[in-house]
Amino acid sequence: MQYNIPQFVDVEDKIIGPLTLKQFLTLLGGGLLVFLFWSMFKVSLYFFAATLPTAFVFMMLAFGKFNGRPVLGSVAGLVKFFFTPRYRVFMRGADSFEVKKKVIERDQPADQQPKEQTNRMSRLRSLAYLLDQKVAEEERLIHSGEIDKQWINEI
Repeated sequence: MQYNIPQFVDVEDKIIGPLTLKQFLTLLGGGLLVFLFWSMFKVSLYFFAATLPTAFVFMMLAFGKFNGRPVLGSVAGLVKFFFTPRYRVFMRGADSFEVKKKVIERDQPADQQPKEQTNRMSRLRSLAYLLDQKVAEEERLIHSGEIDKQWINEI
């Protein structure tokens, strides 16, 4: 069984003549506002001073486009942008915090650490030094005896 697939879903239906429902309601609202100005000011300078900008705004809302989209669709975002407060938060964190220090108890003083740990640290420093130097510098150190040849062979 075959079904018809809608082709132009992004185009609104023209309901009242060449106008869509949104355009018609926007122009109707602008027309009611112009009628209100006419009933308040009759035909005078105040009437034209209030009517011309109002008519321009409602025509822009009904027919204008911004970035290829109707202006009326952007009005809600524009109103939200101007009427909601904006906060700029750099590093949001707790209002207060505590620093807890953990005390590590050692059986031996720091200067009497086990020989195995100090030997491991010296090997690590030697390895870091070797990796940072050029090949010629490594050869010079090996031949001068500053670094244990047996330890290098183990690597």
